[in-house]
Amino acid sequence: MMTDTLRGLVLAGGYSRRMGRDKALIDYHGQPQGLRAFELLQEHCMSVSLSCRPGQFEGSPLEGLPEIHDLKADQGPMEGLRSAMLQFPEDTWFQLACDLPRVDQDLLQLLRDQQDPEAVVTCYRDPESGLPEPMCGMYRPAFLSHLEDCLAQGQRCARKSLMTLGEGLQLLDLPHPDAMCNVNRPEDWKPE
Repeated sequence: MMTDTLRGLVLAGGYSRRMGRDKALIDYHGQPQGLRAFELLQEHCMSVSLSCRPGQFEGSPLEGLPEIHDLKADQGPMEGLRSAMLQFPEDTWFQLACDLPRVDQDLLQLLRDQQDPEAVVTCYRDPESGLPEPMCGMYRPAFLSHLEDCLAQGQRCARKSLMTLGEGLQLLDLPHPDAMCNVNRPEDWKPE
């Protein structure tokens, strides 16, 4: 049983250049994907926030949801997590990217059920490469110093930051091999 608080973070601050429109606002399951990810995390967390740019969701269905803005602009998803962790440094963050429409409640519950409370990060492993899938995972307070070290060294790749974590990383097997397939380009988007 974890003693720290579990907070949710929806990574939604990217510019969606390859998609050509904001991925968080794409309707994939009858609602904008950013809202769906927010609601999925609400089932597990005491609070959920969108990691996004100031004003990004004005006039959209996501307007009014709690937001956390990057302390340093245009640094990618690792800066979104760092900014959240600095705001609540003693809490664990359950992170979910907005471009993972196949992630469902069962997948999040499985991660929670199988997580090792001694691990610094718990996430799924890519079934083909065996590498960590950083965009859906639990990040405990001890990860913040590692994250800041990586960013200070110019390392902005979330996957590579996890690969240097060593024994603090817990990787779980995905129950469905395509569960973590993200939607980055128009050709990836297939409404259900």
